[in-house]
Amino acid sequence: MYWGKDHLKKMWKQVDLEGVRYGFVKNKTNGFIFAVVDSVLDFDIEEIEIPGVVNDCPVMEIGKFSFSSCHELKKVELPQCIMVIGTYAFSSCENLSEINVPSMLEKIHYGAFKECRSLNKIDIGPNVKVEEGTFIDCPLDKKYQFQGKYTSSRDMYK
Repeated sequence: MYWGKDHLKKMWKQVDLEGVRYGFVKNKTNGFIFAVVDSVLDFDIEEIEIPGVVNDCPVMEIGKFSFSSCHELKKVELPQCIMVIGTYAFSSCENLSEINVPSMLEKIHYGAFKECRSLNKIDIGPNVKVEEGTFIDCPLDKKYQFQGKYTSSRDMYK
């Protein structure tokens, strides 16, 4: 269901809500508008719950670098409508130890959990494409390498 970059317009509106900036993206093919977590505004947060809807639009993506370097972040609650976790989305969140993986999730991009040194467990469904390099310098890296769960970069958009 995720449409890939060719079908999307760039973020055209932004809204700040409870310490998080959301951008809104429009599908060029069908006009569907959805929200993307663009960035965190408070780097000292320890826990966050992302809402399922912002300004009447479903939140469907955690954008690139959106929580990167939130060193105090320990727990993230994602809504079930999240379909993509972007490149380096949670990189260097070294205290992140708990995150739920939504049932609708389709893709986790390169470096999304890089240097998340406290992340020892994550339950990822069998149909989620996990790009190689997702868990660099994270306790989960070897686990995913040995289980053969990684998808190469060139296969991510098939």
